[in-house]
Amino acid sequence: MAKLVSNFLPTEMADELEGILNNHEFPWFWRPSTAHGMNDGNEASSDYQFVHIVFYDGQPQSELFNYVRPLLFEFEKATGHTIKDLYKIKANLLPKQELDDAGLEETIHTDVDKGDKNYLSIVYYVSDSDGDTVIYDDNGNVALQATPAKGSAVYFPSYMRHRATPPALNKRRTVLNMIVELI
Repeated sequence: MAKLVSNFLPTEMADELEGILNNHEFPWFWRPSTAHGMNDGNEASSDYQFVHIVFYDGQPQSELFNYVRPLLFEFEKATGHTIKDLYKIKANLLPKQELDDAGLEETIHTDVDKGDKNYLSIVYYVSDSDGDTVIYDDNGNVALQATPAKGSAVYFPSYMRHRATPPALNKRRTVLNMIVELI
């Protein structure tokens, strides 16, 4: 169900995305929580992140979309999946922060309802970092745990519960979070 794809993106594409997203002039926007929807937030949450919306509501929201679109084609080639439609693409920058077990538990979420079985979540790792992605099975056991490695991605059905772990060693954990509908 949950899988890791190592180094599926050509080096030059991976370098270009890393250069864009980790540039100090790239526009990031504050989100008071990592586990809440696009239009809400919970200022009382102990976690936080910065986001950049790339694709939402059926259309590109950022010029970054032109750089991300080829990543989707490479993903299809590497996995054999065929993407029917895009639901959402956003860049996430999770800064170094300390969360205790309760804080990490609070960040566990799903991207879509369980009934939407044709949706796939893809977390593409822009840079090497600590701050694992943890994906859980239906029984609450860890199905996959992956450490961010530039050019790699994890993917899983969007109804699976998962969370990001903030980096403790690196200044930031930068990913592209994509939710797609499969044929």
